[in-house]
Amino acid sequence: MSADPKATPELNTLQVATDQVIAACDGDVRAAVRAPIVAKGIAGGRTS
Repeated sequence: MSADPKATPELNTLQVATDQVIAACDGDVRAAVRAPIVAKGIAGGRTS
């Protein structure tokens, strides 16, 4: 990914956090997307 000269600090922070989540999921992007969905479901009291 190349650096965007128009990137804001918030966008850079989001990109770094995204990379960290994907890395924590061993590069599995689907697992990285699924993790917060499952967490939200658990926090919301839903199990399905």
